[in-house]
Amino acid sequence: MIYVLIIQNSKHYPKGSANKFLFFRLRHTHISVLLYKGVSIQFISERADHKDIETTLKYYSQVLKEMRIEKEEKSVRIMTSMHE
Repeated sequence: MIYVLIIQNSKHYPKGSANKFLFFRLRHTHISVLLYKGVSIQFISERADHKDIETTLKYYSQVLKEMRIEKEEKSVRIMTSMHE
């Protein structure tokens, strides 16, 4: 899997290199997409090689907040449509 290869090779990038920056952008995008697709936080935390779920929650709290807002708005739309 390409993601695994990227993770394994990320340790070889020189500090501050453009490649290392690109790696972390790709990694963040990958994890954000998994969150939006409803993949469990436990799986994502393990895949990201975070030491615990709290680390994942800390780094991706903005994504999780956006998802919560979207779900709240969706529930309001559903409830509103039931009363029409």
